[in-house]
Parts: sequence; C-alpha cells; structure tokens
Amino acid sequence: MSGNTESRPWDRLTEESEQAHAAFKAYRDLGGKRSFIGAARLLGRCASQFYRWAKRFDWRHRAWQWDLAQSREEEAALREKWEETRRGELHNADQIERITMGKLASLVRRDSVTGELTLDPSMTVGEAVQLYRLVREIRRDAAPPPESQSPPQAAPSFLSDLELQELIRLVKERAGQQTSPNQEETHHAQPPSE
Repeated sequence: MSGNTESRPWDRLTEESEQAHAAFKAYRDLGGKRSFIGAARLLGRCASQFYRWAKRFDWRHRAWQWDLAQSREEEAALREKWEETRRGELHNADQIERITMGKLASLVRRDSVTGELTLDPSMTVGEAVQLYRLVREIRRDAAPPPESQSPPQAAPSFLSDLELQELIRLVKERAGQQTSPNQEETHHAQPPSE
C-alpha cells in the first residue's frame, strides 16, 4: 500500500481521488456487512470499479485498521465511564465514612479527670454491638488489598488510631454484655463445616 505515512490508514491517500476515497469510506462504514458490491450499490456505482480501487488502495487492510481504531476508542470510552462511576462511588463512600466517623466520635467521651475514653452511657448494648461491627468493617475496608501498590487514603481524623483502638475495645466490652466473650471472633475464625 502506498500513501502518506503521516496520515491514518483510512485517511485519503495522496494518489487516491476524492471519488475513490468516498467509495472506500462507503465500504469501510458498512462494518461487519462490508462488501465491494454493497458499497457500490450504496453509491449507485459499478462494482467493477470498486474492485479495482479496493485492490489498488488496499481497502481490506485499511478497513481493518479502521475497525481496530474504533474498537480501541470504544474500549477507552467504556474505561473512562467505568472510572467516572468508580470515582463517584468513592466520593459517596468518603462522604458516608465522614458521617459515620463523626457519629462514632460523638459517642465517645473523654473523662475529665482521668482523660480516658468512655462510651456515651445512653448507648444500649444492641447499639454497642452494631457499633462494634461497624468499626470492624471500617477497619477491614480501610486496609489496602494485598496487591495494592499505592498506600490507602487516610481516613478522616475524627479519632486517632489509638483512640479508634480504644473505642473498639470499649465497644467489645459493652458488646460482651450481650454475647459471650470471643463468641464472634471464634465464629469467624473457624472454617465452615460441610
């Protein structure tokens, strides 16, 4: 195939007439149903001229290059759409995490004398159990996946890591009033029986 090396394969070639290029575009745009006869019919022309142009200007290869480029563009558009959706979901998750961490922080009190953290006394045992499960999920979800190369984004700093650990301990303690010690931990540590 001869032609301008700076252009794309489906662009008009230097020696290709406008009429021949229009015929090629008609052929190219037929996609999976493409044929020389179909393109000739579409333009109301003689198929024999299309055969000559197709051979001379390598229509099959140029159309294949066109299909490949279109496929890549579609993949890039799908990938961008997926990334856009993912960014939106991450933004929503960040907002929910901020609200959740703010709620957690509001349930923690610091003793004015000892400086120790305590839970809001109005919290019920059931709420403590739910809070404990929520905190465990937050900690699990905050951990980077094993294959992750980049460090995870820091969680909102309503509580320091030490305060969050203390909160987990307090919630476990409150939750222990309803369940036996280590019951939940033991349940998750054992493999399922078959």
